[in-house]
Formats: sequence, structure tokens, C-alpha cells
Amino acid sequence: MGRGPGQAKEHPGEEDLLVKLWLWGVNHLPKDPASPLRAETWAIILRGTLSHRSLTLHSKLLVHRLYDSKNQSSSDRITLAKRLVSQYRPSILFFDLAMEQEFQKISALPSQESEGRERPAKRRKRSERDASADSTTQADIACLTALYTAWRIIPEQSIPAALKYARMLYQLGEEKCAEDSIAAVSGSKGGLRQEWDKVRNELECLVIGGGKTEGTEQPDKDIALDDVEFN
Repeated sequence: MGRGPGQAKEHPGEEDLLVKLWLWGVNHLPKDPASPLRAETWAIILRGTLSHRSLTLHSKLLVHRLYDSKNQSSSDRITLAKRLVSQYRPSILFFDLAMEQEFQKISALPSQESEGRERPAKRRKRSERDASADSTTQADIACLTALYTAWRIIPEQSIPAALKYARMLYQLGEEKCAEDSIAAVSGSKGGLRQEWDKVRNELECLVIGGGKTEGTEQPDKDIALDDVEFN
């Protein structure tokens, strides 16, 4: 969703400050996300930021609303995400930020040794899975899939949405799901397939290179400020 004729010019610094101020107010409310007062306050905030006409501000606050509860289940987030999308028709930035947040939550899942489930990032190249592990996996990525599904129906967004979704699945060790998601959009040929091949090759190089790509090596020590000229 692009900026309409009535939307104001965005100022990143101002918007970040406004986000912090809104969140400061929310964090002084009861911690229970089901609290009527907390829910009503969020509704007021989100309606208010619509009148601000800043896609960035509104998108960031929507993401904070979606992840307001740290203990919320994936299924509960799916329900809330669908409601927020239906009610506020968010911009592309919301889906981009929300998928990043969901990806971080999935990546941080406890290991199988400690809580009976396998961390998704460690599933790579695994040949056998039991049924319970599969069901856990599907539950873990369900909200990520729901966000992708809502994003890809926006006009001209099917390709960027598919690339981001497939990249995340691949990084989580779900290579087959990643390939299937690309095939579902592009078939066996087309521009998306070529773009995905590039992305997949980059990811494989990162794995082989231990997480670094050519030209990204950092110096052993930071540059001293005294050695930098400020104009």
C-alpha cells in the first residue's frame, strides 16, 4: 500500500520518539493483554495514529500490538493478526516487520533436549522426523505463514512476500517448505525462480562460510573516533 495524496511526509526520528511515548503509556497499564483497559487503550492508540497519516508509525505500533503479550501462543497471534489486518489494512512495512519478529520468536524456541522439541534452526538436512515433531513445526510457523498469506495478496507484492517467506523457512531448516512455497507462486520457471536461486545460493554460502560473506569481514578493533574526520 503506497502513500496516498493526503499522507504527510514521514520523519523517522519523530516517529521513533512517538512510538516510545505511546509504549511508555501502554507499559503503565495492567500487564494482562486480555485486560479491557489495555485493549481499549491500544484501540485508541491505533485509531489515533491513523489520523497521523504516517505508515511507518502506524506499522510499528501495529507490530507492538501484535506482540504485546510475551506468552501469547502462535494460534492466538494468528487470530489477532487477522483481526488487525482486517481492521486497519496495514502497509507493506507491517508485514515485513511482523514476519521478522515472528522469525525471531521461532528461532529462539528451546531445544528438543530441554523441552521435548527441536529448535527449528537445527533441523537442517534431517532425514527422519516423528509425527509429534512435525505437528510442533507446523504450529511454530503457522503465524509466519498467516502473515505471508495476507501480505502476498496485496497487488504486486506476491514476489517480495514469497522471497522473504521462503528465505525465513530456509533459514529455519525448512528447505522443502521453502521450495514448495516458491513453486506455488512461480511454477518451475520465471523471474521469481531466478531470484530465489540467488537467495538460496547466498544462504548456502553463509552456511559454508560460517555466517560471513565475502567483503563483510570486520576489523579486529573498532576505528578510534580520533581517527575520523567529522564534517
